[in-house]
Amino acid sequence: MEKNLLALKELRQVAQKMRTSGLRLIELNGKAWSVRLKFDETCAQLPPTPQPVLSATDVAPTRVCAPMPGKIILQHPLQNVAYAQPGQTVKQDEVLALLSVGGFYLPLRSPINGTVLAVSVDQEQAVEYGCEIVSLSASAGVFA
Repeated sequence: MEKNLLALKELRQVAQKMRTSGLRLIELNGKAWSVRLKFDETCAQLPPTPQPVLSATDVAPTRVCAPMPGKIILQHPLQNVAYAQPGQTVKQDEVLALLSVGGFYLPLRSPINGTVLAVSVDQEQAVEYGCEIVSLSASAGVFA
């Protein structure tokens, strides 16, 4: 019998959806099945937040994702200085983080000149293939 396991990325998505919807408990049982969901009362009464409307000139952010499973290093190990922080302007090929795989450190570099929108993981967090690490917005003409 084959087991279907949720990847770390999917678990994060489920947790984020739970958090934004106010869902604080999921209880599953077996045999004759029973599902129990509990919501925060205050969150259940809030109206849904409107999604921003994107115009034709808006560009989707560029995402830097893990090329393989490993552990993320967000700051220089000897200097305690973050490689990238939200709001920081970066050049193409600049190191944004390191991916520790076994005894090797793989640099995760910026594919574009741009601004760091968000760092999606924590220091030394385990990630899987395809997990978003950093999102960037393109900056035209910043580095002339």
